[in-house]
Amino acid sequence: MPIEYKIEAKINLVTSRAWGQLTGEEIIAHELSLSKDSKFNSSCNQLVDFIQVTDIKITAEEIQKIATIGPWGRKSHRAAAMPSDLLFGLTRTYEVYNEMQGEGSALMVFRTIHEAREWLEENAGREDG
Repeated sequence: MPIEYKIEAKINLVTSRAWGQLTGEEIIAHELSLSKDSKFNSSCNQLVDFIQVTDIKITAEEIQKIATIGPWGRKSHRAAAMPSDLLFGLTRTYEVYNEMQGEGSALMVFRTIHEAREWLEENAGREDG
C-alpha cells in the first residue's frame, strides 16, 4: 500500500505520506487502520504529504466514505500538501463532504509541504482553525 502514517503522540501529530499510484480503497484502509491504532486520538493534528503521488483512482462515493469514516475530531487541525490540480480539487471535494458531516476538523489544502507544515504549526491547538 503506497500510504503510511506516523503518530508522534508527544506533539499530538499524525503525518500521513503517500506515493506512486494511489486508490480510494487504500485511503479508506489508511483511515480505518489509523482509527484502530492505540496511539491515535481524535484530537490529533495531521500533516498529509501527497507530494509524491503520481496518480489517483478514486470515486465520489469513496471520497464521501472517507469523510464519513474519518476519525478526526473537531479540535484537530489538518494540513494537506497536494501539488497537482487533480489532487487539490479532489481534496477540496473531500472538504465539502467533511463539512456536511457537521463534525469535521479544520482542513486546509496547500500546494507545498512547507506551506502545509507552516499553517499547521501556526494553527494547531487553536479552537477556530
